[in-house]
Amino acid sequence: MKELIFIFILLFSLNVYADTYINEINYNPEGEDNNFEYIELYSDEILSNLTLRDLKSSDELELVKEVNSNYYLIVEEEFNYSDLNCNIFFAGKTIGNNLNNDRDSIVIEFNGTILDVVGYSDSYGGNNNGKVLCKIPDLTGVLQECIPTKCKENSVNISYRLKINEILPDPKGDDNAEMPNGEWIEIYNEEGFEIDLSGFYLEDLFGHTLFISETNTLDTIVNPKGYLVVYVNGFSGLLNNEGFEEISLFSNEGILIEDISYGSSREEVSWSLVEDKWILSLPTPGEENPEKEEEIRLDSKLEIEKVYLGSDEKAKWGDNLRFKLKIYKGDTTKQSVQAWIKKGSETVTKRSRVNVEERFFEYPVTLSLQIDPNCDNEYKDGRYDIIVQGLDTEDTKSVEIFGINEKFCEQPKVRELLTVNVDKKDLESNTETDLNGEFFSEITGDTIYISRSEKQKNIVIYLFSFLLVMIIMYLLLKKNG
Repeated sequence: MKELIFIFILLFSLNVYADTYINEINYNPEGEDNNFEYIELYSDEILSNLTLRDLKSSDELELVKEVNSNYYLIVEEEFNYSDLNCNIFFAGKTIGNNLNNDRDSIVIEFNGTILDVVGYSDSYGGNNNGKVLCKIPDLTGVLQECIPTKCKENSVNISYRLKINEILPDPKGDDNAEMPNGEWIEIYNEEGFEIDLSGFYLEDLFGHTLFISETNTLDTIVNPKGYLVVYVNGFSGLLNNEGFEEISLFSNEGILIEDISYGSSREEVSWSLVEDKWILSLPTPGEENPEKEEEIRLDSKLEIEKVYLGSDEKAKWGDNLRFKLKIYKGDTTKQSVQAWIKKGSETVTKRSRVNVEERFFEYPVTLSLQIDPNCDNEYKDGRYDIIVQGLDTEDTKSVEIFGINEKFCEQPKVRELLTVNVDKKDLESNTETDLNGEFFSEITGDTIYISRSEKQKNIVIYLFSFLLVMIIMYLLLKKNG
């Protein structure tokens, strides 16, 4: 009641300068209040020697920054005003007795003359939600909740700080597929408060218009410093894959917020805003884009991570050399990766090959290469290079090869030559069990293996010979009898 009487007396004793008034009040900012609260004045006059009073205390204001502006900001001593282009008054450690968060009254005086008086309560809005109280339009004396516009004109047409942050014009598969597949546009909210984008719309260079609603987003509300992905969800024609395209974002009042443009696109690669420029990158829907351009991984990479050698860190001629390879397939349609060992023009292994299909994926692979036995001493001992090549990139790693592995160069002993016929069906069905017949060579004593089919042929011959002998004996006995 005392507050109402106080304001009533002030209003009737007011000798107002019509061109000086309280324009904006930030009484309860999100987070910490100290050094973030402020009161904005608008005046056609050059102001100085001002006094601020609230219901409990008063401050003599100190002008600490003076520029050519009609806006004056009353702040606390440690308020950061370095990027503001307006006049700055210090109120001291606090503004009045702090700006109360439930209700308060503010009086601005010049040499005992009241310039303006305003009362507010938290029912007006602007209470710990990233918004403030301001006069819209100016001079009406009516406070309304609005977005902060420090050192700028308040407006009925609110221009939100929203950014088109990322676009995927050419996804894998159907461009117009239902969300979360298909094309999409990501919007970033720079404000300190949430914004409902229902009714906002996107428009391309040819006038195709996509309204934002619950049918094409998971939620129409974008959080402060947050992201909202808008899917085409069956809508056709908005994002071109080839040639120049322009996309504009409008508020639900038809106010242009931002427009951006991009060039030809590539499948599964998005256009992202990185370091204030649009570049191709891996899609990050609903998440922060890479901070720096060099963090983007579109190029393939091959890396020989480890070569498995003995304790002497060397390989021998004839060894089967194994090595661990990391393959990252980037934005390429190529699939083949090959590896071999060489020195200059001398290649000492056959090529080993592996195919990778999925893009933007890392493959850990272990490959092996059979080194030539070098029994004829065709190659010199020394350092040779493992070459891995493919996907428009390559990697090399040096390895030392020395010493003949004698077991690969032993001459075979002369033995009795025996021809063994092995059916292809036998080998394909079960090589180990098919090659299970055996007899001993009379010359060498070595065990020689023959196939089951060969044994069956021999048995048939034996049976036929036996029957033939029996028939001959039968005929002879009959003749003699």
